[in-house]
This record gives sequence, structure tokens and C-alpha cells, in this order.
Amino acid sequence: MNSPKLFSQEWTFLNEIWFRGYFFTSDSKLYEGDAAVEYIKMVSTDFKKLKELLKSLSGSFAGIIHNENENILFTDRLRSIPLFYSSDGENTSDNAYELIQYIEEKEIVKISEKEFLNSGFVSSFRTIIKNILQVEASQVVQLGNGFIKTSYYYVHLPNRFSNKRFNDYYNELDKIFDIISLRVRKFVKNRTVIIPLSGGYDSRTIAVIAKKAGIKDVLCYTYGQSTDLETVISKKVARKLGFKWILVKESKDELHETFSGSDFIAYSKLSFNLVSRPSAQDYNAVKFIFNNKLAPTDSVIIPGHSMDLLGGSHITNLYMNYSNELNLELLLKSIEKKYYNNIDCEENKSAIRSFLSRSISSVKNVSLYSVFDSYNVFNRQAKYIVNSVRVYEFWGYNWMIPLWDNLLMDFWYSVDVKYRVNNKLLNSYLLNQLFYKYDITFVKKELNLFNKLVNVGVRVLKTGSFKGRILRRDIVTKILAEKFEIPLSGNPFYDWWTVPMKAMIRDLNKNEINN
Repeated sequence: MNSPKLFSQEWTFLNEIWFRGYFFTSDSKLYEGDAAVEYIKMVSTDFKKLKELLKSLSGSFAGIIHNENENILFTDRLRSIPLFYSSDGENTSDNAYELIQYIEEKEIVKISEKEFLNSGFVSSFRTIIKNILQVEASQVVQLGNGFIKTSYYYVHLPNRFSNKRFNDYYNELDKIFDIISLRVRKFVKNRTVIIPLSGGYDSRTIAVIAKKAGIKDVLCYTYGQSTDLETVISKKVARKLGFKWILVKESKDELHETFSGSDFIAYSKLSFNLVSRPSAQDYNAVKFIFNNKLAPTDSVIIPGHSMDLLGGSHITNLYMNYSNELNLELLLKSIEKKYYNNIDCEENKSAIRSFLSRSISSVKNVSLYSVFDSYNVFNRQAKYIVNSVRVYEFWGYNWMIPLWDNLLMDFWYSVDVKYRVNNKLLNSYLLNQLFYKYDITFVKKELNLFNKLVNVGVRVLKTGSFKGRILRRDIVTKILAEKFEIPLSGNPFYDWWTVPMKAMIRDLNKNEINN
């Protein structure tokens, strides 16, 4: 086995352990750098205890442990820091491109390519390249002489439910957010916090956490037009909480300058990493903050990923009707409709079934909605939504995702599904408790309508907020298509989604596979 090829400067190496990131123990003690390595070292030679320890740690981290005749790779519950390895177990890296030179068959897997273009990720342990594999969320991979063993220390599946009243849940959530606020304050220390503050509830919750944590130096930003509904709400929230707020205006010329530059291509490659669709959503705003020196380079950006999902936003009445039994065929159809609607998914079914089988074997009385959510977390959330933090890394900023704290995961996975469906408990708690205390109970019903309209392909609406968001996508899509020299199909939503991914695949073929 060869030493890991690690490109990020954030890795710590000590006592045959490579570690990157941070974590909190159950008593909210923060570990980073050497201290984190020493903590993990205590159980590094006992595999069972190592998995128990990893399950208890809350944070964003990845690591590689070198023991005699084996390397052990691990990631946090969300794979927020990616790791990759060759299928022969000989080479590991945080940059999947680096491993291409060490494999004999340099080949793009066609079904993985189709999956990637439609869903924005490559599911399970695969990447788009044959013989290059990824460490999944909550996974531990053992690489030895002639063997590879994988296992999970945590599975994103509800497996116990508590019978409580709304008020009891309110009190429990209050305590959880008090602890999370404490953890945020410890991690941030004296640094500036930057919050991508939209009109939604998740980013607003981050703003409240920063307020509860007593952080004074906070910069909130949104992008678009001053009349956008998202912008209006974002500004109101920041003003109420006493935080600095900026609007990153985006003219056609400004967007063209941002997305036609060589730095966006470099970022896209970093974000793609043979698995994930590069996210362009916050790229222009973060670049604007960096170029105009609006915050120190050691600032911590804290996005609102992804409390709405934990709270039940993807649980619909369809899944409720089958909540007491697992109908595998219905589950497969639901996943195909959600993520693979534009392709014949027959070839993907074996991979999906394999994932579902692993998930189901770990718990009893599994319901349809919980496995559907689990597939979402292990794949779309981990590999696309959470992976969008690569934008912050590219511009040199730190980041934190406190709404995926272990306390919140364990809480929501224990709540009765009738309170999670359509975010019933979550929205009630936020509007009647957490937001109410700070007088920021602004409801964005129009934005919910907007999301529904986007899903069915409505492009032109008279409302400025709606129109602005859609036109921004169209403008960026055309800029990227011109920059990457990718023909447009005429379907603006499909093009917006696929243009950067098609460019990544083409350049991969040209520069890495056929070079």
C-alpha cells in the first residue's frame, strides 16, 4: 500500500494517522488537528471501538489510519470531506483525479455517466471512472494486502419513535439548539461568520444560532434583485438580528465575467471529483465577497444545509400510505422518478437494490418513506448539497454545517412520521418558538409556490422575484454553454442542470482518459 496522496493543506499527520476537519464529543468538547488525532489514536487498533467512537462524534471530518498491513479510511456521517481509493486498495487520495494514473483500465462507466447527468451524483461507492471508488457517508473502508472491506458505523434510517406532544418536542429542540449554538461559538472562536441568508427557514435558523451564540461579527448575504421576495425577507431577518447584510446584484455582464473565467473551470473540477455536479448557486456571491475583501480570509461560512429534509420535507402522503410496509417496487419507482426520470433506469436497479438491501438489513420495521429519505441523504445530500461547500474552500474560507449536527439527526429520526410529513413539527416550532422570540416569523408562501412551478417547468411568470431567479439560471446556462462549448438542447431546465456536467465528462475524456 502506498502513502495517501492528499492535496488539501488542511490535513494533519501524526502517529500514522491523517486527519482533516473537526468534531465534538457528546459533552461538546471540540477536537481539531493534533488533538483530534490523539483522540482517535486511542481506539485506532480496535476496529469495533473505532466504529463506536466515529458514531458518537459530531462534526465534519475524514481520516486515514495506517495500521500494520492495512489502511483504514473513514468519513463523517455526511461525507462532507471526500476520500477515494483504487479498487486494488493500493492508492488513496482526497482528489479522485490523482488516482487515474494508478489504474490500468482508464474507462468511464457509461451507466455511471447516465446516472451522473440525470441525478447530479454517482450513487453508492462508485465514481464515474471504473476502478476508482469513493468512501461513502458514515463508512469505514479497510484496505489490506489483497482485500477491501467496507462497513457503516451509522445508517440514516429512523428505527425508533418517541410518543411525545408538540410542547415536549419544542422543549427538546430548544435544548438541542442551545447546545448547537455553544458548539458553533467554540468552532468559530473570534472569527467572522458569513451566512448565505435566503428567504427560507434553514438559513434563517443559522442566523438565529449565530445570534444565540453571541457572535457579533456576522455578514449575511443574498443575491439577485432588490425587489426579489427572497431578498426582502433576507434583509428583514438580518436587520432584526442586528447583522450586517449585503445584496450581491447580478447583472448579465457581471455574471458573464464570473462564469466565463478560468477560475470557475478550476472550481468545477475540484467540486466534480468524478462524483458530484459542480454547484454554481453561491459561486458568484462568494467570489464577490472575496474580491472586495468584505470579510477576513479566515471567516467561517455557515450555510443552512439541510434541516428541511430532516424535518420531513420529502415525506409525502404517498409514502405515508405505505408507511407500515416496505414495497420495494414502489420504492424503486419513487427513486427513479425523483432522480432518474430522463433515462431508462434498468441498468441502475441492481445498484439501487444493493444499497437498499444494505440499509434494510441494519434495522427492523423499515418503512418506505424512511428508506427513500435514506437514499436521499447518502447520495443527493452528501454528494451534491453538502458537497457545495467546495465553493467556500475554493475561495479559501472555512465552513461549518451545524444543521446536520448529530443531535438534530438523532432527534428527527426519532420523531413520529405524522409530525415530520410536510415539515409539520419543524415549521410549527420555527414559527411559534425559535423565530417568534426574535420577531422574524416571515412566511414565504409565494416561494413554496415558486418551487412547485419550477418542478413542472413553468418558466415565465410576471412576479419579479420568480422571473429574476429563472432568468438568472437561463443567463448562467448560456454563459457556461458558451464557455464550455456545449450545445444547448432548447430545454432550459435540462440545460442548466447538465451543461457543467457534460463539460466535466468531455474534459475528463480528453485530458485524463485519452491523454
